[in-house]
Amino acid sequence: MSALVKVDPKKRLILSGLFSKHKYSRVLINAVLEGIWGIAKADNEINPQAAVLLHNPVASFFGGDPDLPVSLQLIQELTPPCMINVDAEGWVDLLKEAYGSRLEKRQRFDFSSEGLNINHIRSFKERVQEGIAVKRVNLDLARHLSYELGTDNHLLSYSSPEDFVARGVGFCALRGERIVSCASSFTVCQEGIEIEINTHPDYRRRGIATTLAATLIEHCLGRGIEPHWNAANPISAKFAEKLGYTRKEAHDLYVLLPKAQ
Repeated sequence: MSALVKVDPKKRLILSGLFSKHKYSRVLINAVLEGIWGIAKADNEINPQAAVLLHNPVASFFGGDPDLPVSLQLIQELTPPCMINVDAEGWVDLLKEAYGSRLEKRQRFDFSSEGLNINHIRSFKERVQEGIAVKRVNLDLARHLSYELGTDNHLLSYSSPEDFVARGVGFCALRGERIVSCASSFTVCQEGIEIEINTHPDYRRRGIATTLAATLIEHCLGRGIEPHWNAANPISAKFAEKLGYTRKEAHDLYVLLPKAQ
């Protein structure tokens, strides 16, 4: 068995060619390639032929030649549960060989921000519900996000709340001192962000998430930042279209499930 190499964050751009065929989730891919987040493993650092990018702990991306013996080894080192993105059927064959029924295919929807209209976006931003205050996420708010919203998603791609404030961006809706919703950069790369939105169940279907999404998108557009939107379900897809995003096409990814107990 060949020894896999963990690629130094400063040297990961050498892997870029192996992932040029990946059309989706480019913000997550670029965050790893740029050494901002995650882990990269390859057959070697000098002339890599196959590699995996691990955007811990949520997604894995495989690129390069799936027919190499080392490619199966890369597949076998996955830690479930995780989402898996591939750019060739050969990788799918390896996944099925390694994991069989533990592999589940799912569909996501990718969107383009090119047609976003700033005036349309601002019209949503201005619809702030009475009693709700919108604030940019500062360190104090970042420290309370996970507890108050019941999810770690806004901080998963950062080493700490301090790291989020330094590299990321987000806006919260507050009812008094309570965080009831947040729209933020799930992850960042040089060209843009991947948008993450969560709202406490008690405050859903009130337009709060729409106001926050519009606030975050306007912030990005004003600074030349790509506000990327990739939907995991039809509700998120419909939300994107309401804001003015253009649906590109659906695409498949795979989820590796844990072994049955």
